[in-house]
Amino acid sequence: MVDEIHSGEGQRSSVQAKEAAPAGVEGRGAATSQEAKERTRAVWDDARANMRSALEGRQQEAATGAGDVAGALRNAARQLEEQHKSSSARLVDNAAEGLERLADTLRHKNLDAMVHDAESFARREPGLFFGTAVAIGFLAARFLKSSSQQGERTHAMGEGSTTDVTHRETGPLH
Repeated sequence: MVDEIHSGEGQRSSVQAKEAAPAGVEGRGAATSQEAKERTRAVWDDARANMRSALEGRQQEAATGAGDVAGALRNAARQLEEQHKSSSARLVDNAAEGLERLADTLRHKNLDAMVHDAESFARREPGLFFGTAVAIGFLAARFLKSSSQQGERTHAMGEGSTTDVTHRETGPLH
């Protein structure tokens, strides 16, 4: 019976110890959890700021590129007009005008406003938005494929090209 009393007291003190320990551990766990959340938030904020900065730089590059293409299209439209191809000239000029508007938008609107505009357009015209996105993706893929093939040809010509331009079908040049 004495053993039962002692074991009962032992159980009470171990239960008390178990109840007291989690409170201390829980406090440390909560602090560690809070620190982890704060670190995660800081990393996320840094990544977000870096991404925003990179996108804003790309936005300006895209504006410059669109402006350059618009200028080239304007020149092409003038040449078509000189060749008395007015319907083609109008079409090319309209494309140039659209690119100029895009370039101005890219130069003067911030990223958040453009995202908001794109979201609003997607909600109003989901089919047109999807079709435009597919067309842009297709054109971007063609451009990238063309650029990489051009780069490979330039690289091949720059290195190890052993073409002898002095010999043709008619024989050597004198």
